[in-house]
Amino acid sequence: IVVDPEPFVSTQFYTFNRASHQLMVQCVLAKRYAHPEEIKLATPTSILSSWRAVWKDRHEDTAYQTGWKRIQDKLHAQVDEHGNELLYFKSNPQQFVPYIDQWQEIVQGFHADADLKHLGLKDTIDRIKQVWTVGAKFYGIPESYVRVCVSACPVCNSEGDHNGLHKRRRFEYTETMELLAKDVPHRLQQLAAKYKVILCIRQKYIRYKPFLAEVKDYCCHRAGEPNVKKTGKKKTNNKFISNRCGCGFRIRAIVPITNYSYKDKSFTYQEEGSATFKLYPVHSGHDPGPQESTGMVINQLIDSTNMTEVSGLLLEKVTEEAHASALRKVRELRAELASLEGRITRIPFESLGSIGQELQSVSLKLK
Repeated sequence: IVVDPEPFVSTQFYTFNRASHQLMVQCVLAKRYAHPEEIKLATPTSILSSWRAVWKDRHEDTAYQTGWKRIQDKLHAQVDEHGNELLYFKSNPQQFVPYIDQWQEIVQGFHADADLKHLGLKDTIDRIKQVWTVGAKFYGIPESYVRVCVSACPVCNSEGDHNGLHKRRRFEYTETMELLAKDVPHRLQQLAAKYKVILCIRQKYIRYKPFLAEVKDYCCHRAGEPNVKKTGKKKTNNKFISNRCGCGFRIRAIVPITNYSYKDKSFTYQEEGSATFKLYPVHSGHDPGPQESTGMVINQLIDSTNMTEVSGLLLEKVTEEAHASALRKVRELRAELASLEGRITRIPFESLGSIGQELQSVSLKLK
């Protein structure tokens, strides 16, 4: 759901768009003030009109430059190693100033906590403030906009429990391990097999501090609120359906990245960098079944809308494993028969009768 930010733009304080944000970064780094024509090209007409009204005793261009200068004098800028242009207050380098096109992406990225529970308004705002400015006074995301985004969240609305927006089931990761970023896929599969879990991505986002990294929160495929049983609904006997039971199994993978682009969200992994796994490797609400015995990693976001697709993947996986297991047994039996054929002349006469009967029994079963 796209929430239009335009109705939330302040009429009292400045709001950066992509063009004005870029111009401000350039001016701060070049230690110059923008020319009137640059300001007019990058700034919405409504803001220009307000500046003109405030400094109506001055020349039009002077009014624009005065408004721009008052903002620029409060700010510092930097371009990080990935080419991303960042603005922040001189008095507060811990928070970046966003532009309007980033608002919804930022809110969505900080709307869930470490244990994958979607948060209420206050907690969402607190998490955003760890990286970005909030409030029109700080050229940040208006709280009213965050409120509407949280209210419109389809995941929260689908849960049916509106009180859940203000509650969080807290748990702490019990294990932490460091590894090379290039080993993440292989190690993740090993952990899935070790703990007999089908891992799905519940959420993923980019973390900016203390270093740039992609964060993926994996959960058991049976995580989440249980499916609500509807009266009259046809009962299914498909034992591979991933019925949610609130399983708390979690693995958080934090992998360093580079060359991140805000525009198209592209990046590259730092394969020689150090990645981190945080684990809460405890199943709850169920015991791992046969389809989970060897583990599996499904690298896709999972919710109630694509549970059927995941069920199909599980069924396909179990079918493939059954075929592989049967083929392996056939090859083992063939090897044993070849060995027996080579030893048959050395077997004592009194044992041949019982061996013959057992072979006949096996042959009949196979037929």
